[in-house]
Amino acid sequence: STMAGSAGAAASAWKAFETTNAISTVDDSLLKFDHAAHMALLKAKPYKNDVHYYKKVKLSAVALLKMVMHSTSGGDFEVMGMLQGHASGDTIIITDCFALPVVATETRVNAASEAEQFQIDYPKAMQQVGRPEFGVGWYHSHPSTQSSGPQRQSVPRAKLEECGLYANEYYELSVELFKTSLDTQLINLLWSKYWVNTLTASPLI
Repeated sequence: STMAGSAGAAASAWKAFETTNAISTVDDSLLKFDHAAHMALLKAKPYKNDVHYYKKVKLSAVALLKMVMHSTSGGDFEVMGMLQGHASGDTIIITDCFALPVVATETRVNAASEAEQFQIDYPKAMQQVGRPEFGVGWYHSHPSTQSSGPQRQSVPRAKLEECGLYANEYYELSVELFKTSLDTQLINLLWSKYWVNTLTASPLI
């Protein structure tokens, strides 16, 4: 009965998490990578004429959970990882992510040579098993400034200025969370194994 109670509590917690963070169920086709469309987008480069070309992000609930797990496993240390997915029109679709071996400090996460090599090797390995998604961004945590899991936050002006020439081209995108029928089994496995009170105390996004 204890095991059944724990499973029931985990299911209830996931339902609350799903509702609070407005995770919508979408068609599996959203996960499909269209190589021809991707190459056409790279050739057209619409973002060269409009630096605000991309308007929103669709983030997989699986990727979100993996980021939360990675961040909480880091404890007081900052962690960093890469986001994988593809672009569709003015939307960046994040389907997965992977952690990087990094050297972290209070104010900066530095990817050393080991992490740089991993960024090359991991996508190659993924392609060999039929996962052709590209790197579309990165994430990192701020454990000293958050008490209930990763939070979306604005980038301080001082940090943007470190980017030099491109400092004024950073802007915030709206984020929508989604899951597909293909995600369900993996989400159940991740959630039942790793769910804790800190994940359900407040919205992560």
